Amino acid sequence: MRRALTFSLGRTGFDATSHSGKRAVCALAGATATLLASACATLVDEGHARECRSVVAAIEAPDAKITILRSAVGEAANSVSVDYRLVRASTSQLRHVVCRFGEANAEPGRDILTGVETAQGPLGEAQLLFLRRFYLEAPGEVPPDPGASGTASLLVLPANFALALQQLVAALPSAAIYGLLASSYALIHGLVGRVVFGFGDLAALGGYATLTGLALGAVASSPIALGVGFILALWVSASYGIAAGRFAVLPALRAKGQAVVIATVGLMIALAEYSRLTVPHSLIWAPPLLSSPIALVRAQNFVVTVTPMQMLSAGIGLMGAFCLLAYQRWSVFGREWRAVSQDEIAAAMLGIDRDRVFTQSFAIAAALAGLSGYVLTVHFGQTGYAYGFTLGLKALVGAVLGGIGSIGAAFAGGVILAFSESAWSALFSVDSRDLAVYSLLAILFIFRPYGIFGRRPDSPSLS
Repeated sequence: MRRALTFSLGRTGFDATSHSGKRAVCALAGATATLLASACATLVDEGHARECRSVVAAIEAPDAKITILRSAVGEAANSVSVDYRLVRASTSQLRHVVCRFGEANAEPGRDILTGVETAQGPLGEAQLLFLRRFYLEAPGEVPPDPGASGTASLLVLPANFALALQQLVAALPSAAIYGLLASSYALIHGLVGRVVFGFGDLAALGGYATLTGLALGAVASSPIALGVGFILALWVSASYGIAAGRFAVLPALRAKGQAVVIATVGLMIALAEYSRLTVPHSLIWAPPLLSSPIALVRAQNFVVTVTPMQMLSAGIGLMGAFCLLAYQRWSVFGREWRAVSQDEIAAAMLGIDRDRVFTQSFAIAAALAGLSGYVLTVHFGQTGYAYGFTLGLKALVGAVLGGIGSIGAAFAGGVILAFSESAWSALFSVDSRDLAVYSLLAILFIFRPYGIFGRRPDSPSLS
């Protein structure tokens, strides 16, 4: 009771800290916006860009040295422009090539190369046919990509260390997804003391909104598609979250027993069925974005690479978690959240509206879930209503693993789970990975329900 009074009555003494906390949150949000803006500036279909770079290697002399300078969206619709430097016989030239793509008649939805513009003029119809048939689409090895050259000077690591590093890099998007969803669980669990399901399905809705934003950006031929998808994912998931929390979860919290568990499980099923009935049954794939590999180090027989999208996913996950922690620590909402979580009766006596705090918490948690759906969609190119159940349960494992009573601990648990999944996939059969994850959930609930970083129930962590 005394701690709740201290949190609530100490508003005047925390004003300066609150303002600095808000400035920190704004700075973090600005950094996220800058990261997204820089990513949007290179919004190009990487599959098309890679094929166009392979065209460069085909049209130039075999003994020429090619250095790719830039791959960007061309001026014409569905085209890619590649700028490169050509060095041959001690002479250096700056050149470019523009590749146009169109839908194949035999395979709807599959783009093929329909035109190539070079510095010497366009390729003829026969040249284009032979280029596709006997070079780009020939069975066997993939045509060389000049943009992937220059790995000879990289640091050489032992094969085991290089493989472990590649697995860690590959787990970055999953770490962001699980970490954000685990933070959603922890935010609500810390407030009401119960697990509220349904955030995985809110992530799926955020993924559908992301696909809509990417489609809108593509129709407008605009490089801000990632930004549009980002905004739509947050807005749609937060809107559904507010409605679900206000009209389904909050009434169940007032009831006794396990009403909230039954209500949220029903909400999870209802959201999945709603998505199944309202979303088109045909798969809609987003183009591969920001997936040009960047070489880091190499082993004797392979190169460890990272893509800009993997780095962007990790940045979004970290920014989302840091913004939430900063906002909860230094804002008025954070003090009210802590007061309600410690003693809601004392908080109500001091004028704090418990229902409003819960609704705001559910909106933030749903927005985090939508952000995880955004990362899922832009990185893997697809989402689905069936993903919600699996994502939700795995994120719950991560939250319990780290400590569901603390947002920071839950986020760390989600990150640990993602890296553990990646390690399991590298060492054991992928088919048994989910079995291991769900078995871990049962073991944790039995032997250590407060998690690795959490505290026992008699001394709860509210960070």
